[in-house]
Amino acid sequence: MAKVLLGRIADPTKDGVTVLGWHLHGWSSTFTVLFVSAAVGLACLIMVAFFEERNLRADREFSEAKEES
Repeated sequence: MAKVLLGRIADPTKDGVTVLGWHLHGWSSTFTVLFVSAAVGLACLIMVAFFEERNLRADREFSEAKEES
């Protein structure tokens, strides 16, 4: 589905796509969509890494406290 929409945005013979009031048409809009999706993906990966690290540290502290008692 995403490839079809990107193709429709990039195709100069089509009307493009309107998303949330923004009209996307042409190569510049195609690359804008790709860059925004990469930024959103990177932000999601950073959040997952942060929360996983928090869970790992909490588990480590729990196991150390369990060993001491």
